Amino acid sequence: MNTDFNTWLPVSVFYRRAEYKKLIRDGIRPLLGSLGEKELTGGYICSFSSVQGSNLRLNILLHDREKETVLNELHRELSDFLIEYPSENEPAVYPLKGFLSPFPNNSIQYNLHDHPSPSPVELLRFRMGFSALLLDFFSLYDQDEETLVYFLFCSVLYLKEAMAGCYNLSEQDFLRVLRGNANIDMEKQNAWSHFFSENKQIMLETFYQDTQNREGSDAYMAAPGLKQCFHSVVQAKQKEGADAESVVATLTGIILQHLDLPADAMPLIHHLFAECLQHKDQFGKQQRGNE
Repeated sequence: MNTDFNTWLPVSVFYRRAEYKKLIRDGIRPLLGSLGEKELTGGYICSFSSVQGSNLRLNILLHDREKETVLNELHRELSDFLIEYPSENEPAVYPLKGFLSPFPNNSIQYNLHDHPSPSPVELLRFRMGFSALLLDFFSLYDQDEETLVYFLFCSVLYLKEAMAGCYNLSEQDFLRVLRGNANIDMEKQNAWSHFFSENKQIMLETFYQDTQNREGSDAYMAAPGLKQCFHSVVQAKQKEGADAESVVATLTGIILQHLDLPADAMPLIHHLFAECLQHKDQFGKQQRGNE
């Protein structure tokens, strides 16, 4: 990582979540691309948030001497976008997250969240790589429940592959580690099974592509180098002596934080993973028969 960049600029863009695709595609990504081409930034971290209203959080890595230049360009470009493509303001949802009132949509706020920790550097690189995937993917797809779950599922497949390489975990071992100590709510099993049946084809296709080491899905094609980010951080954790359970818990926690999803989203992913394991052999035969 280039050490010439030595400070972070935390930015929050408040916008209606259902319209994030437009914000990312036409506002955030062109801005970050322009800053990168001018060598004004050393990277960024991006996450979704619902604290004080629906907002997309950015932490932009830059140099102190360029901070005013970056701030001026960022504010100008994003303000122009928000004027031209405003999103609807939504009523506040109670109870509020925290004690502060929400900001209105179509506003830009600064320094509402902390700077990312500079160490360990592998974890920082992982978050930056994951942020690139997040922006690439959600510039193409609307953010709804099914799409978020699919994106989370793809992210866990990346993690599975890294854990297999560094910890020699089989798919069944990974499934066990993924569950951890979580209590699986049996009352939700029917709802999860229904979700799988409604999205069975794309889930199994993605799972099969991963098993065959094929990178055909949109999520897999979105961010070149992300697999290496997963492998690097898992390998670093292994060298530190961390066990498989703690590594999976750390990385899934970071992924959930980026997506603004609660911890109880992981039991759903565990269920989907188990369903894919159960159906993968039959699906594989069908795929090979079609080739």
